[in-house]
Amino acid sequence: MKINFKSLLKAGLVAGIVIILSAISMVPVVGNEMDTLLESKGLPPLSVPDMIYFCTISLIFGFSLVTLYVVVKNQFKPGIRPLLLFPLYFGLLFIVRV
Repeated sequence: MKINFKSLLKAGLVAGIVIILSAISMVPVVGNEMDTLLESKGLPPLSVPDMIYFCTISLIFGFSLVTLYVVVKNQFKPGIRPLLLFPLYFGLLFIVRV
């Protein structure tokens, strides 16, 4: 099957932005606990470059999720099977460490 890279990039961007927005929405819930934790470990509070790094990693993570889903969907026929196997494959990427 042919992969539509334009829609892959759009979906990856949307997934990355959703990850970033979900993290930003947690800031009011967590409050200053992150800064307190970092201070207890002897680390400085999060800076702007740290947040830019987090956003970049979140976008890469979003693209990776969508790309992995497209590969799984193309490997199997569209339907419920790829939706059930995708979390399994994705989970194995993080459980199996080389």
